[in-house]
Amino acid sequence: MSFTPGQAAELLGNSGLRLSPPQVELLHRRTGGWVAGLRLAALGLAESADREGFLSQFCGDDRSVADYL
Repeated sequence: MSFTPGQAAELLGNSGLRLSPPQVELLHRRTGGWVAGLRLAALGLAESADREGFLSQFCGDDRSVADYL
């Protein structure tokens, strides 16, 4: 299932993440809005001490993410 950017923001917010609209848009674009990809990103962000670094490196075509999706 593919989410809209607004739905992605809600999902990420419900995961306890407060991201800026550009950060949500970046994750939405990199995951294609796919819920599983957004959840993987949320899990990674929650565990990361460096959110900006995580966001700059997270990519929906990373092998582990792409294989999962």
